[in-house]
Amino acid sequence: MSTIIYACGLFISVNTLPDPVLSSYYQQYYNCSLHTVNQPDLKTHSNISEVPEHFPANKKLWPIFTVDQINSKIYKNMINQGIKPGVLIPQNFMNPLVYFHIKQQVDQGAIPILDLSSVEPIRFNGLATLATSAGLRPMGAYVKEGWNPLLKVLPNGLYIVQANEGQIPLPARLVKTDKHQFYTSYTNSYGFSGTGVVLNPQGNISNADIGYPELGISWEFLNTQFNSQSDQIHTTTTGHLLLFAGLIIIPLHLVLSTHYPGLLGFWGTSTSWLSVFMIIVLMIILITTMLWRRFKKS
Repeated sequence: MSTIIYACGLFISVNTLPDPVLSSYYQQYYNCSLHTVNQPDLKTHSNISEVPEHFPANKKLWPIFTVDQINSKIYKNMINQGIKPGVLIPQNFMNPLVYFHIKQQVDQGAIPILDLSSVEPIRFNGLATLATSAGLRPMGAYVKEGWNPLLKVLPNGLYIVQANEGQIPLPARLVKTDKHQFYTSYTNSYGFSGTGVVLNPQGNISNADIGYPELGISWEFLNTQFNSQSDQIHTTTTGHLLLFAGLIIIPLHLVLSTHYPGLLGFWGTSTSWLSVFMIIVLMIILITTMLWRRFKKS
């Protein structure tokens, strides 16, 4: 059952009520409150895309493309203009066709963003580590399901939250907390006002309207911290060993994924990584022992 929300002068029909955190963001960035109205017969509702244009501000957008759109003319035009768009890394990014397609775009300057929506939270950290080993180091996460107050408990970094019908979107501003940077993503930039992201834009965006987000995201995997920033991945010696282990997983998966398409789910678990890590340790011990015996004989 839908509810009518009075949002800053607009009447919007929603399926989920805005939580106190979202309401506080509207108060902070738009200086207005959200509250329900008891007008079930109200027939004229505003679209969620009308919220940003209700608060005029300099338009700064960053384009993000899904894998099926990186061959589009609009994407190629942006690359030719020197724009660095984002590319969503799906859960099946280690499918050979998908991987080499994305890797080519990243090598040309596209910025990888891990699609958090298709990944179970328990596997996100393992897949982010594997993506880093594969040369697709994520610089943020994309949330297709829209705003959820539980996003505030996620690790530090950039989160792009899609605006969906039936939900009150985040303000079209950089919503910044102590640990996070939240940006709103729309599927249409027409009439957009403010700062945000546009998913698979239908038209060209001028260089003057491009605004890159504050890139970077952190995560913890096997009690090891990873901090992906624009310059490099920041981690410990153990973290670099885990990334090296990922280099062993990658060719195995690329070879086997054709016959075992669900294999990536296994690589995203802690058990699989521990197994590979132990194999590497045993190999190092074996090689060291063989070399030592050879040196002793000589």
